[in-house]
Amino acid sequence: MEEDLLADLKLYKPFTMPLHGVPFGLLATLFLCLGLGFAGWFMATVVTSNKYNKNVPKELVYAGISSIFMSLGIVMMLLANGVWI
Repeated sequence: MEEDLLADLKLYKPFTMPLHGVPFGLLATLFLCLGLGFAGWFMATVVTSNKYNKNVPKELVYAGISSIFMSLGIVMMLLANGVWI
């Protein structure tokens, strides 16, 4: 039984990275900075508007773009640190 298991394990190849890992750190920094920039823009829009001139679609666009960039930044940060998700 154990011999069969060892023979099966020898058939597997080790995992190799599909992409070169160098640009992940740069992309993580870029995406996180862009996400924080859009989050700041969103917060400035929310704080400076009152109930009469509130533009909800514009706020949703800023929040959505910020969350996309922050999510991509977190994914790239994990990849840069060797956590394959």
